Amino acid sequence: MTLIVPVTDRQQLSGLAQVTQSFSVIYPPALGNRLQKIYWGPYRKQALANQQYDHNCLGTEKINRFFSAINGTRTSQFDYEQAFRTDYMTKKESLKGKCVLSANEYYYNWVLIEDFTSLPVKQPEIEDTSGNVSSGLPLTTAEIKYSVTANGAEALLGGYFHYVYAVFQRNLLMKPGIITLSVP
Repeated sequence: MTLIVPVTDRQQLSGLAQVTQSFSVIYPPALGNRLQKIYWGPYRKQALANQQYDHNCLGTEKINRFFSAINGTRTSQFDYEQAFRTDYMTKKESLKGKCVLSANEYYYNWVLIEDFTSLPVKQPEIEDTSGNVSSGLPLTTAEIKYSVTANGAEALLGGYFHYVYAVFQRNLLMKPGIITLSVP
């Protein structure tokens, strides 16, 4: 029996103490069959104890303008600008029915979520007899490079840590006496 299961990868990247920060993460095929989602959140490096887990972007406190790219191709045709709430406007439909009820809540708990599960793919989605559905960006032949360029409202406190989580699909093969997590 084979199941398609989600697995995650976490990267902690260190940004410099400057207003514009860029970083890239490379995901090789060994991590999974498909890249489904990427979560990115900036946190202050030298935060006070009560700011340690703060990722508030209300009032463009941390990040005021940014864009992301996959293999050098931007994921949007424009820069997201926190002052104009463009990232919230693009995510608003996906937030319906969720616990985030307003733009203020969205920015107070801000994290960028890149979701590749509903993108049109060149190959039809593969559904096997067990009901597994494969979705996301194919990762079986070449690596994927995810990059972000962000302008912050401040270059204080030694910069930011950028936490980037990625969700992949992998195959879980189960046979009598053997359980294997594999990539085809």
